[in-house]
Amino acid sequence: MPRAGPFARLLLGAVLGVCATLAIVLADTSLHRFEAVQRMTQPEHVEYPEDTATHYVGIVRKRSWLLGRPQTYEVYTGRFPDLIYGHFVEIAITNVERPVLREVDWRLEGVHIRFDSGHELFVPAKAVLGGR
Repeated sequence: MPRAGPFARLLLGAVLGVCATLAIVLADTSLHRFEAVQRMTQPEHVEYPEDTATHYVGIVRKRSWLLGRPQTYEVYTGRFPDLIYGHFVEIAITNVERPVLREVDWRLEGVHIRFDSGHELFVPAKAVLGGR
């Protein structure tokens, strides 16, 4: 059986290195971890006739899975207090290190959200109550 020459070993090493680098980049960019940054709970006096569960609004920071690089912030609305399954809206507020919820106005037609930066967002009740 012939032995591989130095060029073949170098080529194999380069191919394996490129494959390993691509695997790391792919894992870091396509897989995410989520961290709840802030959460507000639906007040008891607000009731939705079609859904009696308690609902939440929160800010979630999305990071890359492997290296933990910050990627985006998202507003969460839904019924899970750990903010992992529900309706997400990606937000990008310029000149703000981290978005902060100032006020959440729970209405029958949806949720009106105000941020410390002055930005506002409205999420319709269908998205708040329906999950996704």
